Amino acid sequence: MPRNDLIDRLTAQHDRLRDQASALTGLQLGDERRRTALDELSAELVRHLRTEEEVLYPLVRRLPGGVELADLALSTHASLEALLSSLAGVSVTSPEFNRQAAQLVELITGHLGEEEARVYSRVRAAVPGRELVELGPPADRLHDRAPTAPRPGHRVLLPPDDLLAPERGPAKRVREFFHRSSEGYRQPDSMVPAPQGGPIQRIRKQFSRAGDQRQ
Repeated sequence: MPRNDLIDRLTAQHDRLRDQASALTGLQLGDERRRTALDELSAELVRHLRTEEEVLYPLVRRLPGGVELADLALSTHASLEALLSSLAGVSVTSPEFNRQAAQLVELITGHLGEEEARVYSRVRAAVPGRELVELGPPADRLHDRAPTAPRPGHRVLLPPDDLLAPERGPAKRVREFFHRSSEGYRQPDSMVPAPQGGPIQRIRKQFSRAGDQRQ
């Protein structure tokens, strides 16, 4: 039987966010309904982030190595809110909306997975079960009354855009990759991974380093 404690409730919120992100990506580019889907995702995401910041991450900071984990997660929260703020001012029919929406979904799905693997599991193992159960109802109440709009001022915290340029389709990238000239082949810069990887890879590496320091 499910414990229905804090971690169960936050995990259920993650599931809703994944469903909403899937609904957004499932609509055709330029479809006006993408704005409604984004608004629903944005409202749920902001409520979820506030709930974690108020209830979950104070617990995380109590754990060995938890301060770094919490700071990293809150930095990702700020990047998510920055993307939400930016998307609010972009036309749903523009290529920039499609690009930023794709970046948002990538960052959301990567963050939720890392959080469940690196944070939720640690909290579950280290915090007494009774305390987690007691925190469940307050977390629900906080989620229900939390604001639904991103905090102002996060626009300057937009994460790096590591998506491929929209004007270069997959067929063109494949042709470039396999092309060999008589003067030698140089791999196109846009196909060379960035030195630090994409935002999800950087998050994963930082979570891993935090786990290594804990051991």
